[in-house]
Amino acid sequence: MEEKRKVLFSERNQKEFQDRIQSVMRQKGVDGLILTEFGAIYYATGHYSTFQKVTNVPGYCIAVCPAEGEFTVIMPDYETMSLDQVPGCKIDVSTTGIFIDGLETITGKPAPKVRPSTVDGSRTFRQALDIIKAKKPDAVIGIQSKLLTYDAMKVFQDNAGSCTYVDCDEVLSRARMIKTKWEIEVLRTAAQMSERQMNATAKAMHEGMTVGSLVNLAYQNCFAEGEGITGARPVLSVGGRYFGNFEIPPEDVLRKGDIVRMDCGPFYLGYISDICRAYSVGKASDEAKRIYAALMEGYHRELEMVGPGVKIADVYKEVMAIVRKTVPDYVRGHLGHSIGTYFLAEEYPYISPYVGDETFQPGMVVSCEVPYSSAVLGGMTPEDSIVITENGYERFTFVPEEIVEIDA
Repeated sequence: MEEKRKVLFSERNQKEFQDRIQSVMRQKGVDGLILTEFGAIYYATGHYSTFQKVTNVPGYCIAVCPAEGEFTVIMPDYETMSLDQVPGCKIDVSTTGIFIDGLETITGKPAPKVRPSTVDGSRTFRQALDIIKAKKPDAVIGIQSKLLTYDAMKVFQDNAGSCTYVDCDEVLSRARMIKTKWEIEVLRTAAQMSERQMNATAKAMHEGMTVGSLVNLAYQNCFAEGEGITGARPVLSVGGRYFGNFEIPPEDVLRKGDIVRMDCGPFYLGYISDICRAYSVGKASDEAKRIYAALMEGYHRELEMVGPGVKIADVYKEVMAIVRKTVPDYVRGHLGHSIGTYFLAEEYPYISPYVGDETFQPGMVVSCEVPYSSAVLGGMTPEDSIVITENGYERFTFVPEEIVEIDA
């Protein structure tokens, strides 16, 4: 597969994201959003907050998104060197406990004379509320309630005034469903990076190799993809350990016949990759090949059906029936999902029976998969990322038709 030019962060158009989010907000009757989760902040504003990503505590960085007008990023003062990387957004600054000489030359405001021990989340929440209340005192405000701490919710409740709160999950999900052209190219790049790192890692597999060495190599190959890699999450499972212990791997070694499932990989410009491949150390067993063939039969049908206007639940139902001809008790909650900036990979919509009359739409980027896990055979999952087009879909990657056997 020919490698395309890497899309650059500087090519991101903030107005496209803002228009998309505000359109959904108006449809849902929401006057403002207060976004506190790292991936949502980055999606809405383009600000990649290291503080928020590392701490995962709501309030270090906040995105304020009114239904009309520019979005605001409330960022820690230690991140203000990123001001020129967030065009199209207003900037408000929260005070950290970190001394910064010459801060006033960056922010245009006097440097604080007193600093807290760390970021004061209650203060940043009030800053966010004040921005929305200034536009509409009785605003309907969308918050990420499922991800907020008790302390954060208490600040919101105590400072609500005439405002009311709703969970903004549906607004975000609807906005994120349809990707911009820039996002599509970023996700395409990430998927192809992931495929390369998987193949490179698999080629080094051999009998007696420790699982830890294999996992370490996968991380190395992710970062070897070069500039723009903002993280890596190669999830590997070996043999009957079908769960991917990818951070503290088991102290096992690879044995002949082991199935190695490689899932996910590098993040490119803050966007995840989520494809999956199955390899074996030496020859795969006949039973593993039989199961994988059934998965691929279902997978081919999944791709045959996918396209604009097709009911997502119908795809799930038909693929499940195909796999169950070989694996009668096969039960899966979903057979794929949207992807983007959410760190846990899976975004709405899922290819599942729980999406009502939801249909595939042009601009959706979906990871289609037919996963299988066994405490005997291990994990095997054909999975690729695709983008829905006006006439069908386009694949970013191409899963092998059979388990890839690596000479041990």
